[in-house]
Order: sequence, then C-alpha cells, then structure tokens
Amino acid sequence: MLTPLILSAALLSAPVRALDDSLEAKLDKVFAPWARAEGPGGLAAVIRDGEVVYSKGFGLASLEFGVPMKADMASDIGSISKQFTAAAILLLAEDGKLSLDDHINKHVPEIPTFGEEITIRHLLTHTSGLRDYLTVHALSGAGIDSEISDARILQIMGRQQGLNARPGDEFNYCNTGFWLAGHIVEKVSGKSLGDFCKERIFEPLGMSSTHFDDDRTRMLRNKAMSYSQGPEGWIPLHSNMTVVGDGGLITTLADFAKWDANFYANKLGKGSADFFKPMLTPGQLSSGRALPYGFGMFLDKHREETRHQHGGTWLGYQSMAARLPEKRITVLTFGNDGSPLAPELANKALDVMLGIEPEAEGPAAKITLTGAQMERVVGDWMIAGTVSLKLFKNAEGALMLEVPGQPPYPVFAKSATELFLEVAPVTIKFEDAEGPFQKATFTQGGPAPMVRAAPFKPTAEQLASLAGRWHAPEIGATWVLTVKDDALMLSIEGEPDSTAVPLKDENTVTVGVLTIRFERDEDGKVTSGTMDAGRAKGMILRRAG
Repeated sequence: MLTPLILSAALLSAPVRALDDSLEAKLDKVFAPWARAEGPGGLAAVIRDGEVVYSKGFGLASLEFGVPMKADMASDIGSISKQFTAAAILLLAEDGKLSLDDHINKHVPEIPTFGEEITIRHLLTHTSGLRDYLTVHALSGAGIDSEISDARILQIMGRQQGLNARPGDEFNYCNTGFWLAGHIVEKVSGKSLGDFCKERIFEPLGMSSTHFDDDRTRMLRNKAMSYSQGPEGWIPLHSNMTVVGDGGLITTLADFAKWDANFYANKLGKGSADFFKPMLTPGQLSSGRALPYGFGMFLDKHREETRHQHGGTWLGYQSMAARLPEKRITVLTFGNDGSPLAPELANKALDVMLGIEPEAEGPAAKITLTGAQMERVVGDWMIAGTVSLKLFKNAEGALMLEVPGQPPYPVFAKSATELFLEVAPVTIKFEDAEGPFQKATFTQGGPAPMVRAAPFKPTAEQLASLAGRWHAPEIGATWVLTVKDDALMLSIEGEPDSTAVPLKDENTVTVGVLTIRFERDEDGKVTSGTMDAGRAKGMILRRAG
C-alpha cells in the first residue's frame, strides 16, 4: 500500500537542487500544457548528475475531488514497467537459475510455440513472434474495463494456432512477451513478480513508494487517477486488469530517480557494473540486423546524443522516461490526461537541458491550415508500398495521423505542403498538384516515398459475397458482415454496435489497424480469411453461416 508523503519527505533521498531561475522558467513553459486549473495534467522531473533538479505536478490528480497534482504523487507508468521485468530476469540469470537463451517451454510448458524455439531473449526484445494478448483481447470486442487476468491471457494464448513470424525474424512490439517474462520470474523464483521485485529491486534501492499493481482490492493512497477527453468533457478511465510484467508498475518521480541513478552505480544483485549491459545492448534479428531496442529499453538518439528511453500508455496514463547517459540528464513525464503529451514534453525538456531554446522548433514553426488546405492531405496513404497511414480530421477538427498498432497522433503544419509530428522526428513533404495531393516524402530516420491509396468502389455482388457470419477461433468471437446502404458493416455477434468497413480491393477489408484478407475457392465463393492487426497477424477466419 502506498502511504501519503509530504513533498519534502518524498524527496529526502533525491533532493531537488535549485535551478537557475531562467532554466526553471523555461521548463515551466515546456510543461504549461499540463497546467490546467480544471483538468488533469501530469508529473515532471529532471535529473542531472544524479540529483533531482526539477520536480513538479501540474493540473489535477483527481477531478472528482479537485485534488491538485503534487510532485510526490504516484502514477501508473504503463510500459516503462518492462525494464523492471527485464531486470528481474537478469537477477535470476545472475543467480544461475535461468539462462537468457532458455526455451520458454522449459519454464512455461503451457504456452504453445508451434515447434519453434522461443527463448527468454526473444521475449525481452519483442522478437518472439507471439501475438500480442491485448490486441487479441480487444478484437474479441472486450473493452478496457473487462477483466484481464493471468487465466484470461493463458486462455487467449492457448487458442492461438500460429505465430506472427518465426522467432527472431521480426521486431513486433509484444506485451505478451513481457507478461510471459514476468510469469517466468514467478515460476523460477517461487514468488510473485511484485514480491520478487520488492525484495530484489525496490527495497535495495529504497523505492518505498513503488509496487506492481497486481491486486485491484488494494487501496492506493496519493495516486493520480486517469482520464481522457470526451466530446462533453473529461472521462475517468478504470480497468479490471490484474496482470503485470508488461505494465502495472506504480511509482513516484522520487522513486524513479533512485532507479535511474542505479544505471550509473549498480547496487542490485552482486553489484556488477555490467549488470545493465544486456538491457542496453541492441538486440539482433536472425538476419543479423541490429534493433533499436535492448531489454525493455529503446536505444536511439536525441539531437545526436545517445538516449535510453521508453514510453508507457495505459488507460489515461501516458508516460516517458528518457535518459541521455553521456550528459547524465534524465527527464520523466507521467501524464494522466490521456494525451500523447508525455513524450513530446520530455523531448522539449531535454532540449532545454541541452541549451536549445524550445521556441527554436515546433511552436514558432506552426501554421494553421485552412479547411481547403487540410482536405488536400486527408485520406489513406501508403509508405514505401508496405505501410498504411491515415491522415484525418478528428471531432474537434484537428489533423491527426494514424498508423497500424498505434493511437492517433496530432499533426502540425510548417507550411501548406509540409507536416510534422511533435511526439517523434517525423516530417511529411507533399509534392504540389492540382486538387488533393497524390505524392509525398515521409521522413523518419530516412526518406521514404508516400503515395495516396486509391479508393476502391465495390459492386453490390462483391459486397454480398463477403456478407455472413465469420468465426475467429483464435479470438474466441464470431464477426458478422452485413450490407447496408451500399456499405459493408462489421459487428461482433451479440453486440449492438456495427462499423462501416471500407474495401481495399474485392478481397480485402480494412478498418483502423485491422486488415482482413478473404480467400475464394475455384468457383469464386469466399470461404475463409486471415486477419492482421499490427501486433497480431495471420489469425484465421472461417465462414460460420
């Protein structure tokens, strides 16, 4: 249970040193989007040379009770939790109780691997080929408030009839892998992941306000609640998830600062200076290509500086922990407003700490597109002929970008022909043309051609051929396709809601990140299909009537 702490007590072991007034003012300006008087916001900290030099709360932690966010409050940090699960595995490896190259079935024989050798190393680098349980769960029609337990995940995985890819062949972000890694910690240690981490990580580092939230009956004091923006105001978000490993860590800025300090002077296990080396070493695919990911940690660059970073998204919690090890600077942003602000603000705060004026890029470069200018860019696009991308206006009229497997992100304009994201180093430059743009260059790391996806207009016969009941055994649900007003409608059997789904061609249905490819027999009758949903691919559909 978390106990209430006043700010001075919360930061005793990681004192906040005074910043230069102008530097503090610049950071305040960075985090100003969270400083809402009547809405949620977030927590932010800057660590320099092992000292917390900036630590503040913004907005409200509880809208229902009007509780302001304070720097000592705890938050769910989502997928940033993965690095703690990886550290638990490394401790057991150091103890000689497992090997990173152990086949997972040595420890969890109940997980089907379809004759492939999936190792613990595969789990920690998102290269296992396993399907993401959260994606499969969502495809069944389950909402975020539905129960997700260890038993439910084992049921989901037991229904699978294949993998996304052969282990080691592809990087595909997979929550199943880290949940499974946590499960292996429990099997090998004989303790829950939460208890193991408390004994071997949190207590040795003095992280007294940190725990894995695996018990929904536990009352949590001093914790920020989570929200998202709805059409009529803020909506509180809750879940019945009791699984941890891929997420579920509750912590504070001060506690995370202790974890961050341990990367420079390790106190865990045998105290080896090389303890974190596997976590900070890029993984490799079977082809030999290096990944920008270690064990639960993205390894990339910020302004040409080496960066260790990971974000988290769960309910309305959006978080980012970004470290520049060569500069000994870390920025933490834990939001509770359901927006993608956490990584954006973390990047801007890193700039401030590097002496780069936040106004140099971003806000000063933005222009507001007219309605006609926006219409020239909206629609479905393809990057390098393989990755689909959608540009669209949301309910508030803001331009958004959506790619498979990720939530929509706000898009901004530098000019009528150039767009950019603030959450990632992405730009889109359009080639001028009459009417809607048809071609563009998409740049993230390197340029790639982007072309508008041509709309497909199916005939009545083509629509009718796809109509019917379709059973998805790996999802555990039956989908229903019907034709209404010259459109194909998709619903889950037993559920009242239906969604219009466009056709890419006569055999391919797309909706959001989901693509269904139907197969026909030699008489042209549609008999089966496969589903791809980003983190879960190749799942089977069978006609059920």
